[in-house]
Amino acid sequence: HTLYFEAIKASLSCIHPIMLSDLYQPHTIWGADGPYTRIQLPSGTLCIIMSAVWKAKDTPFLIHLSYTPLKCLKQFQSRKFHRDFFPEQILADRRKEDDGEGVAAFTLSSSVPEIKGSFIYTVDPEVQIYSLRFEDEELGRVNLIVKLSERTAHSLLGPMSLGRFLPLPVQWHVFSTRSVATVEMSIEEKGGKGESNWREEGSAHMEKNFGVGFPSSWIWIQAFADSEKGSLVVAGGRLFAGVRSFMVALRSPQGRNWDFGPIGTIQLFGWGIGCSMTQMDSEKGVIELICTDWVRGRRIHIFGKTELDTFVEMTAPLSTGHQKGYCDESFEAVYEVEMLSLGWNGWNVVEKIVMRQGAMEFGGDWSHWWRERNGLEPLKED
Repeated sequence: HTLYFEAIKASLSCIHPIMLSDLYQPHTIWGADGPYTRIQLPSGTLCIIMSAVWKAKDTPFLIHLSYTPLKCLKQFQSRKFHRDFFPEQILADRRKEDDGEGVAAFTLSSSVPEIKGSFIYTVDPEVQIYSLRFEDEELGRVNLIVKLSERTAHSLLGPMSLGRFLPLPVQWHVFSTRSVATVEMSIEEKGGKGESNWREEGSAHMEKNFGVGFPSSWIWIQAFADSEKGSLVVAGGRLFAGVRSFMVALRSPQGRNWDFGPIGTIQLFGWGIGCSMTQMDSEKGVIELICTDWVRGRRIHIFGKTELDTFVEMTAPLSTGHQKGYCDESFEAVYEVEMLSLGWNGWNVVEKIVMRQGAMEFGGDWSHWWRERNGLEPLKED
């Protein structure tokens, strides 16, 4: 009952004018909250998370930083790293209210004295900047600056649409479906052995979750089209016993902007008229999803596959705090996407898209790795 009440509060918070104008700003009065940024680079993926479960007693704060090079690029494997920091606090400072374009200026900051760590995320309407510094036993002194600009904003309510006001356990907001990212990193090796510098440009996806915490099982998809335009993001999972829901935001290279919200994609005990997950198997690295908007006559067919040895463990926010290894994510998935329109002669394909180097995530019970790590039986039913 407490979790359900917290879910209602998180949904009702969106009705407040400030919350409605900018859902990306910190929601410090609710349970779990925090931005996730995935940066797709020519050499791999850089991932940054600053997450808080404000009322949790155990591991309430998380700062995640990782760089996962493409498996085929052997020369970049020495740069690979995956770090989770659990600071005593993350400070949120809202510096300026909504600028009229749906962006409120704010700063998230934290420090970890034992590693001389300083972690700052500054959000302004035109540019967002991560400034991260820390000492690492393996790498040395790390200085990382990430500049994000040219934001491709979603609609005001985001891909959740009117589902924003449902009493769901977690709310999802996409701040940018595609931004320009510039990454600059310098590493001062231990013992004064030298300094290495790295600069790379890519595309960034920026989002956040807020509410009670992540569900017991979920999938997450994110990918960019090969052209300078186009992106895909999907989030969904098991909300309650027998209830699934999915959200899709697709921006096609030809300029089609299609969203599928949680009201039309709800499945009850595996049945639903707006969404069908025909394949979802973490042991095979496969997801296949079909969503239909009967009102607009739109359908999207997504098929994704990746290699199992590309997955890495990730930490996720739960109502009790951050749980290590609660989900597993690959950054080398290939997605084939078909967009169909309903005509007098049935469903017709209007655009096909192939997206490479995408993210594929299995969380909670839908991750067989999580179940194996905790000695749980294989999942037979959702």
